[in-house]
Amino acid sequence: MEMTTTSCQMNNRYSTALRPGLGLGLLFCIFVLMMVLVGILSQVITAKFGATAGTLRIMAVAQDVFLFMVPPIVTAMMMTRYPAEFLELMTAPRWNRSLLTIALVLASIPLLNVIVEWNKHVEFLSQWTWMQEMEDAANATMKVMMGEPTAGSLLVSVLIFGVLTGLAEELFFRGGLQKLLLCMRMNKHVAIWLTAVIFSLCHLQFYGFVPRMLMGACFGYLMMWSGSLWLPVIAHAFNNSMVTFTTWLADRGTTVSNLDYIGTTLSPIDITWVVVSVVLTAWILRMIYTLSKN
Repeated sequence: MEMTTTSCQMNNRYSTALRPGLGLGLLFCIFVLMMVLVGILSQVITAKFGATAGTLRIMAVAQDVFLFMVPPIVTAMMMTRYPAEFLELMTAPRWNRSLLTIALVLASIPLLNVIVEWNKHVEFLSQWTWMQEMEDAANATMKVMMGEPTAGSLLVSVLIFGVLTGLAEELFFRGGLQKLLLCMRMNKHVAIWLTAVIFSLCHLQFYGFVPRMLMGACFGYLMMWSGSLWLPVIAHAFNNSMVTFTTWLADRGTTVSNLDYIGTTLSPIDITWVVVSVVLTAWILRMIYTLSKN
């Protein structure tokens, strides 16, 4: 059933030590504190061991745990005696919604590719060279973190950048930030889109800002419709895992068609892909919404 702000009401079950506004402030303060600690830890580790694949992976795990998992968990524990319920972790998604969520990620690939390509070529972005420099630095760092192009390295990468990152970021942005905005009685659509904008901004990769924002909004609606954080976690983790896998294939020099380029040309085949993607994405979203209402 659809999630509403009633789950945030200050009743006996959700008796809180903090009001939602203070909870939002606490979430932000813990995030900043963790960011400073992770930054110091990163400097110490890289100074001692260098920026190798292993050290960068350790820092990625530290960032996921301390930056994105600790703040919402601590905040939820301060907000209520039932932090897992507050974070929408107690309701397991039904198998049909989970399969539809995976299908949604796959179906939306051509559509998102077109939006990514458009976002890359927005004219005003080319005037800000620092944006391109940040994008290049992020891509270079990711390439190092992927490690050797072996099956074992792929498994580790999927677990870190796919599963853990998907869980950690959804816990912070949808379970923590979006839920607190809803508890402040903000309009649910405004809360979802505001969270999606912040989610995309925090990645500091502006050439993919719009598609990442749209994905964040989609994750937000999945949680609102299902009343469970696990559905957006599945979508986020699956999407990240696909990106990790295609990057691994590219590092191995595999000539398999790259998913990132499907639908990005004006050829009849690509146009067809995009049209089918739009129709399927809309239909699957409608199916998930309908199932959630039953």
